[in-house]
Amino acid sequence: PVTAATLAAELEEPRNRLRSDYRATLERWSRHLPPERLGLFFHDDLLADPQGTLDRIAGFLGLPPGGAVPRGRLNGAPGLEALDLTALKSRLSADCLPDLRWLAQHLGGRAADWLRTAETRLAVDAR
Repeated sequence: PVTAATLAAELEEPRNRLRSDYRATLERWSRHLPPERLGLFFHDDLLADPQGTLDRIAGFLGLPPGGAVPRGRLNGAPGLEALDLTALKSRLSADCLPDLRWLAQHLGGRAADWLRTAETRLAVDAR
């Protein structure tokens, strides 16, 4: 079963740290691909508007829109919602703040939302 402690330990694994380093990943891919060949899509958008997001992905790939939208939960571990992840979210907010600022500046949209969420969390923690 997933616990807050096992989740925190998993997030510390080097392979997961590297995979979660969006700034480094985007900078690396941007050195090899022109902007029009690099599609950026957010999981948040897939949750908020599955069909619209899938249609945008299909358009980027040169495919017709209207593909089937998966039903049910798209990602996550069973029972995750029941965990108290307040401390972990606070730590991640502090650790990721520089990258979130870069992402918000360069991507806007959902990345700017992530930055606002992290800054709000840290402001609440500081009280």
